[in-house]
Amino acid sequence: MKVLGIIAEYNPFHYGHLHHLKESKGMTGSTHSIAVMSGNFVQRGEPAIIDKWARAEMAVKNGIDLVFEMPFVFATSSAEYFGEAGVKLLDSLGIVECVSYGSETGSAEQIEKAAEFLAKENGEFRRCLKKYLSEGLSFPLARQNALENSVPGLGNVLRHSNNILAVEYVKAAKRIGSAMDFVPVKRIGSNFNESSLDEHSLSSATAIRNELYKGGIDLVKNMMPNESFKILTDYDNCDSSYPRKEDFFNCLQYRIRTAGDEELASIEGMREGLENRLKAAAYTSLDYESFIKMVESKRYPKSSVQRLLLHLLMDLKKNELDEFRKADTHYARVLGFNDKGKHLLKEIKKKSDTRIITNVNRQKPDNELLRRMLEYDIKATDFYMLLMMWKGCKSVKSQDKVREPYIQGI
Repeated sequence: MKVLGIIAEYNPFHYGHLHHLKESKGMTGSTHSIAVMSGNFVQRGEPAIIDKWARAEMAVKNGIDLVFEMPFVFATSSAEYFGEAGVKLLDSLGIVECVSYGSETGSAEQIEKAAEFLAKENGEFRRCLKKYLSEGLSFPLARQNALENSVPGLGNVLRHSNNILAVEYVKAAKRIGSAMDFVPVKRIGSNFNESSLDEHSLSSATAIRNELYKGGIDLVKNMMPNESFKILTDYDNCDSSYPRKEDFFNCLQYRIRTAGDEELASIEGMREGLENRLKAAAYTSLDYESFIKMVESKRYPKSSVQRLLLHLLMDLKKNELDEFRKADTHYARVLGFNDKGKHLLKEIKKKSDTRIITNVNRQKPDNELLRRMLEYDIKATDFYMLLMMWKGCKSVKSQDKVREPYIQGI
């Protein structure tokens, strides 16, 4: 048995994901696969197009054997924390031998060099980084420029979204001393951020979501595997009225207007007086997009602001995230599995101390820190459920306290 690990969002699972999975299995000779997947909110600080249970079902029906949920507190954090959490969870299972990742360059050597350098960050690099940050650049761009200054030609690696995550995966593995091998799969088809469907190539998840938001479900049929499309059409989406970040604008206004400065300053992602910009935007903007435009800047890009707003709604504090990152124990929340996945669960229980959770009512962790982390997963799903109800859904199937993992072939 050889076990492959993948860190993903599958928002939703499309042909690009299927290509990545098949290539990964072929390149590594893996017989089994495990995915660590974002829950109901994703790394951009947005609600997933469909809930985590339906997306886990898509993954299993397309060849993933076992799906675990990445905890909310990391799934909606920076690329560094997102990548670190995924690698730590896979490593903690005790059975994953290799991890594959998508990459725009497809060069393991470049990813390895960048990760090796950034894992140590010498004095010259830190001085350059501080200089670029003082000039008002966002952290990702400042880091890219500082890396290019330190190792000419290497900064280009950080120009692309998949490469950035790949570097974080490898960097995290080096820092924790993981023995897992990391294998790149070159991304094909549309760019990660391409917003329009491409009939002649593999369309991006962004383009597919944009079409779904416009009600064009029939147009995405050829952009995703049949099993994925069937789940999408069966999903109770209220006539294609999918949850989106714009839906919680009024909640944000209320939350910001009624919070004190100290309270706002304590929220994860809040930096250097940003609370004053939030306050001003909460009183003058008319909708979510105008709110974001008032707050974002070169220093604080849109995705960072969106993550901050989500943390504000969930009341996630900076000191709490620091505690969660330093935790030396883990839990692994099961979202779906097949017969091979059932065998993997048995092997994990033999070889790992990681707490496996299939039912949050009966299996809450004994560790108080992990219990608090799990509560954020539950709270996030409750909020996602509210978004669905506000859209007029007659039945909401995503409550954590009533849902069991999707099981195929058992």
